[in-house]
Amino acid sequence: MSDPLQTALDEALAIGHERGWTMPGVETLGEAQRLIRLVADDARLPEVLVQPDGTVTLEWDVPGRGWLQLAVQGTGQLTHSAVIDGDEFTQSEAFGPELPAWAQELLGRLRPKGH
Repeated sequence: MSDPLQTALDEALAIGHERGWTMPGVETLGEAQRLIRLVADDARLPEVLVQPDGTVTLEWDVPGRGWLQLAVQGTGQLTHSAVIDGDEFTQSEAFGPELPAWAQELLGRLRPKGH
């Protein structure tokens, strides 16, 4: 398991046990690891979080530009939400071996190459 994912899982276990959180299943963890590998070439790695419902999210926040969140839940779908330069985006796409086109587009819009 990747270090950022393990750290997020450890944090979720520490606080979630007392609060009744659902921990990510094997499928979710596999999708999260794949997603982390697919964005690993990005200049700045995202924050990795485990949500109370067991979803794993990767989040980027670029001051003055906006934010992007990519989420997996072990269903074969990648959900993304973003606000970039005042425009809002929300969509779900099939998540296969490659980063879906629209998720890749949003990541590029948030932080163009060289920035």
